[in-house]
Amino acid sequence: MPTAVPEQIATELVTRLQTITTGNGFNFSVTEVVRPNRRQKGIRPQHLQIQVVQSAQQYNRGMSHEGNPPATGYDVVFNMNCFVRDSDESTTPSSTTENDFEAAVKKAVCSTSDWYNFGGVAIIADWGASKPFVSSEGKHAGVTVPLIVTFRVSETDPYTARN
Repeated sequence: MPTAVPEQIATELVTRLQTITTGNGFNFSVTEVVRPNRRQKGIRPQHLQIQVVQSAQQYNRGMSHEGNPPATGYDVVFNMNCFVRDSDESTTPSSTTENDFEAAVKKAVCSTSDWYNFGGVAIIADWGASKPFVSSEGKHAGVTVPLIVTFRVSETDPYTARN
């Protein structure tokens, strides 16, 4: 069964993020990398968890081109919500852990020389501006690290990448 191009990108992104472990030379190991469903059932923020949330695809006219069949370009943002739930006794500032978390995410995603094309299914990827967050209850904090991925698919077959 074919896999849609954005799903191929998301799957590869999750695989790369799962490499954030002390065994791979990082300062910490992520507890898990999850892609929540729309209702976020069963998903609870944990310390050093990454939630990969995909935004809606946006048509990119400049990356579309003629052909037989034509190719249609899209941008999609993958927000990586990195949760920090330090204990009440921790003396480490949350921002220190958040900074390290963001750096680890970027290093893991950029772990290959052609990291930006996700195995040939994307055209380019670029980092957006990160944003810190704190839950309304104050139980956890973290940082959202956005990755904007541009890809192109066949107009008649959205399972086929056209680069």
